[in-house]
Amino acid sequence: MREFVSSLSTKLNRLSKTKYFDDCLILLLAFITFVGWTISTMTNISIMLGLDLLIIIAVLLILFLHDLKYLIPVAIYLIYNIANEVSGANAIPIDLVIAVLIFAGVLIYHTIKNKIDFSKMKSVLGLLGLAVCEIIPLIWAFNITFLNQELNEIRHMDLVWYVLYLGDLGYLVIYCLFANGIKANSKQMFIKTMSYLSILITLECMVCVINQLRDGTIDNIFDAYYWLGWGLCNEAGIMLCFSCPFTFYILAKKKNVLDMLIYVAILGITGIGVLITTSRGAYLIFGLEFIALVVVTFFKAENKKVFRIMVYIAIGLAIVVAVIFHNKVISVLQSLFDKVFGTGIDDGTIDLSKISNRRFELWNMATDYTARDWYKILFGPGFACDIEPQESGVVGNYVYGPQVFHSFIYETMAIGGVFGLACLSLHMSQKYYRISMFDKNTFIYFLVAYISLDLYGLMDNTYHMYYFMIPLVIGMAVLDREADYLMIPYGRISTERW
Repeated sequence: MREFVSSLSTKLNRLSKTKYFDDCLILLLAFITFVGWTISTMTNISIMLGLDLLIIIAVLLILFLHDLKYLIPVAIYLIYNIANEVSGANAIPIDLVIAVLIFAGVLIYHTIKNKIDFSKMKSVLGLLGLAVCEIIPLIWAFNITFLNQELNEIRHMDLVWYVLYLGDLGYLVIYCLFANGIKANSKQMFIKTMSYLSILITLECMVCVINQLRDGTIDNIFDAYYWLGWGLCNEAGIMLCFSCPFTFYILAKKKNVLDMLIYVAILGITGIGVLITTSRGAYLIFGLEFIALVVVTFFKAENKKVFRIMVYIAIGLAIVVAVIFHNKVISVLQSLFDKVFGTGIDDGTIDLSKISNRRFELWNMATDYTARDWYKILFGPGFACDIEPQESGVVGNYVYGPQVFHSFIYETMAIGGVFGLACLSLHMSQKYYRISMFDKNTFIYFLVAYISLDLYGLMDNTYHMYYFMIPLVIGMAVLDREADYLMIPYGRISTERW
């Protein structure tokens, strides 16, 4: 048996060195995730078939390849299997609990076996601070209640939500595991995982929109507003914006025309995904970063001639379509404005509260909760300082969960007060410092990704949210480990094979 395992491990290690192994592995995991998510969506049953398969593959990868590099797509794609909202602890599928426990156990065993080296975790202080600042308010936020005015009853926040006070601690653990378990040449795996993530999210969004059109819930894609299970459509927009710079990075590295066209197609798919999220924030950030990335790639592409021709052709086609189908284009743009951007504008009257979806009100709430006591000013009122009641689907029954303040600044202030903002500042400085260690191309594309999402985070949910934080901390672990192997001297020519 031992000889068989050793032989299989040798063969898999040899296979993992081939050119397209990473791409095939990532696409396989994305496909499994999408199929598992779709089955759960269509049946409306909280089963995690895709997640279970990912866990099995992850365990095999750890046992045979001994490098957490190959778990990067597994860890990032895990949450995109969640197709149904979990309303309480008793609603968590048992297969999800078992799968997560097995996955965590194998990861911890692998880490202990290979020993923990704190020198590898160069970005740990900021993440540690965020974890600590989120936990401290539990001292005075252990019994959160809410007055339901409709029912005239005092209700307690559902117990399952208290786990969120440990969210940043979980992200810290993920970072530590990957920073210690990843070996050399992991940057490509992370970048490709993020690029292909856009395909996965777009397909999930398309399923939701098609379902609404089929059911007659909407008659226009710009009316779409949907819950994917792991997040809302605007949160899908956040992650599509996060993925875009990494697709451009790969496109810039490619020299073969066919390879370049593949990643241009992925950018097109990403754009479609952003469009059907109907998220104004995603439209704004994606538009800005897309223009910036086109300009950067115009000068940084390995095959500048072909990329520039592609840009010229795209601009030319856009002009031709606008001229030939100008009436249809105007109609679509008018519908887009009315459905997506017209909220809060009525006969020339502007309602800022509606335009911002109550964001100004929420930011004032976060400020008010934080300023009530001296210890809350210093350490924050806590993750659930305000409870948001949501209808559970049963008449007169509500699910009580924490309000999110739609800005990572105000969210962090409400979570950890002045201390939390200080920890966030430390984390930010470490995040941007690490990418400055790399070659200019890596630095520029990661910089656009980070700046775009931090701008997005000023008006929507990024930091402290699992769909954003898991890819972020894994990316930081990748950069920390890569700096030890590749490009510590700024500007050294990369030896990456794309």
